[in-house]
Amino acid sequence: MFSFHHVSISVTDIDRSIQFYETLGFKVVLRWKADDQSLQITHLRLNEVILRTVLFCKASAGT
Repeated sequence: MFSFHHVSISVTDIDRSIQFYETLGFKVVLRWKADDQSLQITHLRLNEVILRTVLFCKASAGT
């Protein structure tokens, strides 16, 4: 039988993505933000599947 553990997708609005996937039954199990604000990652779980949403933030001026 085929199964998978997790899927990772890039998003443009992490809060909106969380709201969408919560309506499908996913629950947030991890939310992480880089100290320099360059990256945000959220793990959402539904049964045995983890959905990782990744937001690559724009670099600040001078970087």
